[in-house]
Parts: sequence; structure tokens; C-alpha cells
Amino acid sequence: MLLYKDQDVQDALPNFTSGAALWKYFNKTKRIKHIPHIRTCRKWMRRYREEQKKTIEHADLKINAPLILTCINVNEEVDFYAYNLLSMYAACIGAQIIVGIVGVVDKKNKYKIPTNCIIANKRMSAGNIAILGDEYVKSYRIDPCLGIERIHADENIKIVFHKHQALRSLPRLHDAPYKLIYSTGCMNVHGSTYSTLGALVVDEFPDGALDIRQIQIKNGTIFDKDISVSEVGISDGNSAEAIILGDVHFPNQAKYFYDNCYHLQQTFHPKRVILHDVYDFNVQNHHRMNDMYHQMVVDGQKVQEEFTKCLEAVNNTQRIFMNGAVQFVQSNHENALWKWLDRSWTEPMKNFVRPCDVEFYSKLLYASINLQVRTFGGLIQAYGAQLENEYETLDENATVCGITVGMHGHLGTNGARGTLKGLSRVSESCVTGHSHTPAIFRGHYSVGTSTPLKLNYNASGPTTWCNAHCVIYPNGARTLLIYDERKPYIIGAKKAGA
Repeated sequence: MLLYKDQDVQDALPNFTSGAALWKYFNKTKRIKHIPHIRTCRKWMRRYREEQKKTIEHADLKINAPLILTCINVNEEVDFYAYNLLSMYAACIGAQIIVGIVGVVDKKNKYKIPTNCIIANKRMSAGNIAILGDEYVKSYRIDPCLGIERIHADENIKIVFHKHQALRSLPRLHDAPYKLIYSTGCMNVHGSTYSTLGALVVDEFPDGALDIRQIQIKNGTIFDKDISVSEVGISDGNSAEAIILGDVHFPNQAKYFYDNCYHLQQTFHPKRVILHDVYDFNVQNHHRMNDMYHQMVVDGQKVQEEFTKCLEAVNNTQRIFMNGAVQFVQSNHENALWKWLDRSWTEPMKNFVRPCDVEFYSKLLYASINLQVRTFGGLIQAYGAQLENEYETLDENATVCGITVGMHGHLGTNGARGTLKGLSRVSESCVTGHSHTPAIFRGHYSVGTSTPLKLNYNASGPTTWCNAHCVIYPNGARTLLIYDERKPYIIGAKKAGA
């Protein structure tokens, strides 16, 4: 049964992805007697897609070996040098390459498609992952994750094929599995600023937990974990240039925080470790000064005790990353400590300082007087705390391999609140924290948190928080690693309700 009056229309629809392209085709070829209006072509295309979605084929993939997912636009030149490097790496780790085809496939395509791969032309399920090979995301879309959350799938992790690498964490209830959307990157020779020459690697642990990470081909080299692949060959034992941990909020770090740090040290051997929100300052935080329940809970807890535990946690982190220099980023939670010092000095009648904190407050205030620049690292040194190393506080302009790493993310343009999209305009490539939500948008990577995912100020309602850290490789490539709060390593893979 024909859905359309003309057989030529029925035959042409599978070869196009938009009504405008279909209309141009009919105008050029004169295949049908009466050329339809462009709106009619768009209506046909919508109806065709609805019918196709009713008969979507699903294929189950067993992750017996790692998967490498990327895409190729058949209307653009394929970067076979990059694809050969990817094939070398796939052979090294015993992975399958899955390629999503983007663009209109017809006889006029002059660019070749690699043959040593699996073509994803339908939806695939791999454990808790839905690989949306049947969804076409337009190549000019800046945020390929936009709208994908509306696509129904039983799996909690969705992967779409697109030339931009992106990541979005979707809202979920507390204690529910993470809901994530990834896009892959491509293997085309491209000129777009934010197109990513790269892929996604999906690996599975024996108990069903997943490891999903981005790989990017820069300067003719692939870095993944401690392995590097170039035209010279494959080498291992390489060190990452830096690891930016999710906001640590010492001493209120997550249960498996140190286990995660051991895993990162053994896998990446970083040269430096960058910490956001080093000191939580929960006991006398100005946001909760008038919260009666909070004041009853912390009654008797001294600021000095919390401060000392924070320094112990910093020392423990330094011992784990034995070869890496630990550096701080000036953040809003350390700023709360400065606000406590200032308000107690300028408004003494309001009794911001409890009797049990008077001695510590006096020492801390005296130590801060001689500081020219107010930083948490400088305050620790001025206070005379017993630390195993000196800790540098990074300037906002600090970079690692050309990537800005000195912004926390709480401050936006002209005093506004910092946002993912807003800060992506500040620098072509940057890594920030603050939001506790892992995300990739254009060149902006946002890390998650290193705390429990349920704290007093987000205890109710949905959440997008995840335990997530960012790795920067020597060639400037980056990846976001997302950890399960309940396990000492990567994302849990059970389906909701399983």
C-alpha cells in the first residue's frame, strides 16, 4: 500500500533527511508531473518518519569486547589517516568499530566509506546503552543532545552519532541510575571549530559496570588511559598532563573518593591534580546561618575541627597522587570562609562567631591580614598549618595544554551567574566545576562532584549530579570519566527496575 500518490515520491523519501532537500530534488529532476510546494514535501517527510519509527529494527549487541563509536558524513571527505589510527587502537585493545552514517547516501557520493567496521543503520542495544543509529541529528546543530531526551528507550544511556562530542546529564530521582546522553565525534576532514575528530570508547566490567570515555585525535596522536597511538607506533605507560577532580568539598567527600583517586593514579599517572571547592565550610556557612535545624545539628562542632579535617584530606589526596602537584582553583565555598571572617569583623554585634570558635577565628583573621591576594592556599601557609607540600592556587587565566583550567564556574560575564553555555563563549576550550553536573558543550567541559549525591541543599527533587572527573592528555585531548557513587569505579549499568 502506498503512503503517497506517486511511486516516485515513495522511492525518493528514504534518500533524503529533510523536506527542503526532497523539494530541490524534484525541482531539479522533474521526476513527477506536478512539482509540490516545499511545505508539502516537509509534510511527506514528517509522515514518512512517523511510519518508519513504528517499524524500527532493534539489534542487541553483547559487549564481549570494547566498542568504539564514531560517525562519518558521506558528503564530506573522510580523514583516513585518523581512521587508520583508530583502527590501530581498536586492534590494540580488541575493540569493534561501529560507524554511524550521517548525510544523504546515494550514487553521487564521491567519498569512500571504510569497510572494516559495523555500520549502525538501526537502533542497537548494548546492556544499558541505546545506540541510536536510526536517529539523524543535523550536522549543523551545536548541541546534538538537544531533544534526544524525548526519544523513548528502556536504556538509561543514549548515544547519538554526530560530529560534535557532547554530553548531557538528565534529571532523575535520587538513588536512580544515571541518565546520560553522549554524542560521538566524527572521522571527517572538517573546518568547523567545535567538530571533534574522535570517538567514544565503551567498555564493560564483569559485573556489568560501564566505562565510557571520549578519545580525540590531535596532533596526529590518540591518547586513551596510558596508551598513545601515532604513526610511529603504540606505546603505553604515558602520563596524563592533568586531572581535574569534581568539586571535592573536603571534609565531606564521597565514600569511594579515595578509591576513585587510586584508580585515576594507577590508570593515568597525572603530572598535576586540580581541585575545586577544596574547603566545604559547612559549619558556619552564611547560607545556613539562620537555619535553626542546621545550627542544632552542628552545635558543638568547631570550625577549627572542620578546617583540620580538610587539611588532612588534602594531604591524603597528595599521597595518592604521589607524582602530581596538587593545585587549587579559587571557588565559592572558600569565599564563604572569607565572608565569615569579614562579617564577624565588620558586624560584631550580630555574633557571627560562637564562643567555641573565637580562638581559631582570631588566629585565622591575624593570618589573613598580611595576605596581598586572598587565596585558600595562601591562607593555609599564613596560618602555619602542618602540610606535607606547598599548594598553589591557580589564577583564572591558568592553562594546561592551551585549555583554561583556572575558572571555577560560579562567576559569569559582568557579574552574572556562570552557566555552561555562557562560559563556553569565554574560551574556546575550558574546564570548570561548580554545577556538580558533568557536561560537554562546544569546547567547555564541566566536571561533576566528589561528594555524596544527596546533600542537605538538594535532598528533595530530581537531580543531575554525578561523580565525574576530567582528564587532560599531553596533546590537549580531554575526556570526562563518570563514577558510580555506590561503587569504587565507573557507571553502574543495570536498567531502571532491573
